[in-house]
Amino acid sequence: MSGLPFPFPFPFPQQTAQPFTGLYPPQAPDPSQASHGPSYGHSYWREGPPPMNFLQCKTYLAAGLQNGGLRQVDALAHILGIGPRSTWFTNDIESFLYYNDSKHAQILSIDAEWYESNHRKITELGIGSLSVYTVRAARTKNFIDCLDSMKVHHMRILENAHMVNGRRCAGHPEDFQFGRTGFVPQSQAKSVLHKHLMKYNYASMQPLYLQPIVIVGHAIGNDVDEFKKYLGVDLGQYPVLITLDTQVMARELGIKGSKGPNISLQDLLLHYGIEKDTYLHNAGNDAGLTMIAACLLANDRYTNKLDTSQSQKDFEQLKLQIRGNSYRVYGCQRHCTRCNCATHMISDCKKKLFCPRCAELQPENADTHSMNKCLIVSTPCERCSASPKPKLHQHADTHLTEDCLFN
Repeated sequence: MSGLPFPFPFPFPQQTAQPFTGLYPPQAPDPSQASHGPSYGHSYWREGPPPMNFLQCKTYLAAGLQNGGLRQVDALAHILGIGPRSTWFTNDIESFLYYNDSKHAQILSIDAEWYESNHRKITELGIGSLSVYTVRAARTKNFIDCLDSMKVHHMRILENAHMVNGRRCAGHPEDFQFGRTGFVPQSQAKSVLHKHLMKYNYASMQPLYLQPIVIVGHAIGNDVDEFKKYLGVDLGQYPVLITLDTQVMARELGIKGSKGPNISLQDLLLHYGIEKDTYLHNAGNDAGLTMIAACLLANDRYTNKLDTSQSQKDFEQLKLQIRGNSYRVYGCQRHCTRCNCATHMISDCKKKLFCPRCAELQPENADTHSMNKCLIVSTPCERCSASPKPKLHQHADTHLTEDCLFN
């Protein structure tokens, strides 16, 4: 296949496997062929058919999700080492996921914020990462403690950082809870996401290969399409083993939202007792909180219910630990979205600015930004301008007709 950013098939260790015919039945373990894996109290066996390669493993799991034999919450629970072994995770998949101590799957939660009046403009990118091996090695009585190795990164896109949402839902670009925010050009944000999706193994003496990635998101279908359309990142071209949706996982466990079967991330967190200082609609916070929610759902599937009265306290402690892990900041930490200066933030900006367009249309805002930062378009949306609804008519000058999301 041409056009891919790496050789295809993916450069995983290739074993000489039997032709893939669908579902390998679990084999009875033979002690003479046992091979102990990493030191997380788990052993896998290499009897029967040789381990699957990446494409076989991905096809196998996709078939299980499609025909209903495998639920998303069960898939994540097994990957994290929670609960009894599922018949869908056969020995050859175990060998693939946990080949040795330095070769293991990574779980990534990815979230982006888009300007509400123009979805072509990405304003923030959040990435959370968690090592499956680390979670399996650190099992404790309080499962949320297993997440203290997670890293979360938050990037604001320099070109669009002045675009802050507020009409549909309040944005919180300056309230990242898991570390420090970096300002990067959109091209660099794309590069950072590419590097997280292309995790190489350098510790093994074997040839370099890509680690399998498990993607977790909340209502992630929309984000996947928009990543491809507006950011130029097609997740289908990366070694993504399986994509899991916390909204689907909650529905599988019978957890419903306040306004229908599809629960919001905020309501899902409230279900587990996390209600304060979440600052949702910040891409970094959404990525980190989605990872936490996904792991809580997987834990909820096979273990006793959490003491939700302690969840908020545990969450506050977890945030402090993750801040220490997420020491790396991509891009610059200081950038004024009002005057583009890299020496201060917008709250400290004292530069005098003037927008001639707003001087005519919105005089009260004329001194808040320069012309190149003006969010009033020169040609208002024809649909909203002609709409009988006052709210749509009021928003007509915020976007072009081709970018209209209100009608």
